[in-house]
Amino acid sequence: MTQPEVSIRKDAKFSDGTAVSADDVVESFKRATAEGNIYVSMLAPIASVEKKDDATVTIKTNVPNFSLLKGVSPLSALFRQSQLKTT
Repeated sequence: MTQPEVSIRKDAKFSDGTAVSADDVVESFKRATAEGNIYVSMLAPIASVEKKDDATVTIKTNVPNFSLLKGVSPLSALFRQSQLKTT
């Protein structure tokens, strides 16, 4: 298993100017891996994304995966729950 830690830039903000936190990253991962989401298969090697502190998350994989960060970088878009439309 691979467990890289990812630090969130101090100046990372949502489009509304709100700061991005580790909680936002964890929630975004949960939404991206929910049944029916188009990213489920792409994120399948990731077992979990856990908050270490307000500015750091730990990504745990199911198997050793040393190219993980390169593969996840296209998924850099995060959305606050309040920004999502519900129907």
